[in-house]
Amino acid sequence: MSMNSNFSTLQQIPMLRHYSEKDLEPLISKSSIKSIRKNTIVILESDEAQSVYFILQGAVRVFRENGRGREMTLNELGKGDLFGELAWFSKNARSASVITKQQSKLLVIQAKDFESFYRQHPEIPHAMALKCADQISVLSRHLEAVTLEDIQQRVMWVLRSYASVDDNALVSSATHKELANLLGSSRESVSRAIQELKLSGHIKLKHKSICLSEHVS
Repeated sequence: MSMNSNFSTLQQIPMLRHYSEKDLEPLISKSSIKSIRKNTIVILESDEAQSVYFILQGAVRVFRENGRGREMTLNELGKGDLFGELAWFSKNARSASVITKQQSKLLVIQAKDFESFYRQHPEIPHAMALKCADQISVLSRHLEAVTLEDIQQRVMWVLRSYASVDDNALVSSATHKELANLLGSSRESVSRAIQELKLSGHIKLKHKSICLSEHVS
């Protein structure tokens, strides 16, 4: 790719969009772009932190395995988000795994190169710290929700949290397996809870979507 093309690519990232081409030149020459297929592991838990990743296109899922060997989704990230920075900040091994949810395009920067860049631009660590604080807040709410004893309450929480608005209604297209991963539960338990929520009138099933019986004003 040309220098101008790489510069345009870096400016897609919210954290970097206000920098000039001269500012970004050290990163332009050392970053790479990878197109990765759906359901590909990008990071494995316990790996050494060598790179920082920015999502240019697509989406990824951050997860760990619980004590019962089930995957538990910690977060889902999309265009403009970064990952891999927490282990790099702490100088520890990766604390979670990351897998692509769809065909994705990632900007990959070696940790040592990004560290050199942020030392020249102290506002970058501040922006990353704010991003980390947001992610910790999301994770805290998530962990609080999954400790609820009632599986139906847990399913309703995750449906509300990850639903989109369609014609003033909350709609989720997540599969039962995806919901189970978000809750660290079994797909069978989630499927039973969904049927019970349907019978009680809390949700409606429409094609491959779940519609919550509550409207957005």
